[in-house]
Amino acid sequence: TTTSYSLTVSVSDGTNTGTGTITVTLSNVNDNDPVVTAATFEIAESATNGTAVGTVVATDPDPGTSFSAWAITAGNTGTAFAIDGSSGDITVNDGTQLDYETTSSYTLTVRVSDGTLTGTGTITVDLDDVNETPVVTEATLTVDEDADIGTNIGTAAAIDPDGNSLSGWKIIAGNTDDAFDIVSSSGEITVAQALDYETTSSYSLTVEVSDSTLKGIGTITVDLNNLNDNDPVVTAATFTIAESATNDTAVGTAAATDPDDAVTSFTRWPITAGNTGTAFAIDSRSGEVTVVDETQ
Repeated sequence: TTTSYSLTVSVSDGTNTGTGTITVTLSNVNDNDPVVTAATFEIAESATNGTAVGTVVATDPDPGTSFSAWAITAGNTGTAFAIDGSSGDITVNDGTQLDYETTSSYTLTVRVSDGTLTGTGTITVDLDDVNETPVVTEATLTVDEDADIGTNIGTAAAIDPDGNSLSGWKIIAGNTDDAFDIVSSSGEITVAQALDYETTSSYSLTVEVSDSTLKGIGTITVDLNNLNDNDPVVTAATFTIAESATNDTAVGTAAATDPDDAVTSFTRWPITAGNTGTAFAIDSRSGEVTVVDETQ
């Protein structure tokens, strides 16, 4: 406030008086705390690491003060921000922590030193909301391979970080032979064509959904349940035996195949035609053919 005083002093010798000037100069002492200037900065919630947020400033009534040792002492959730100790520059330290829907504003307590004393102040960092891409929830659905066309097998789901409504569902890849349809407004997936486990046992559908501005994609897996829906096929074969073969002589063993992918066991082998005089017999479990009446 006052750095120097100029005092006029008088003195008397009993008869005469004299005056003079006495100057008193004050030596400056660092006796005032620095004051951090409150400020509000704005950045997008999508800001990446290193993005400049703003520079904090301070004042100090003591003349000729320089500031150092800037630090954020509170409010820095997730260490989202960093401050340069010498300049007061605030930058984004961890952009993954910035999410408007979780924390829309940060109130940072910032401390600074003038070399002897310290002061603190409040810096507010407001996030600007940015429209984020919808996220499709990956899922696995199952359906019987003989399901009728139109059968509902499940509904695709998605989350929009901004809470926007979603629509425009599409299957954009993996839908071999257009086997499935998806309802644009709801994400409901239905059977569109005849299915066959033995041809395609699983589909990996890439689905898309929109929040009217951005589109998100994800994978929906559709696994078919294998059913026993194919007739076994007896393998044609020719066996040769001597006409003198006696009863129980082995003729050969019939074999069969089955298009169903699952391991198939064959039973109940009968001879249904051509066995004149019942000359042969077949084992119902193994398909082995033997002579049963050598006289034939």
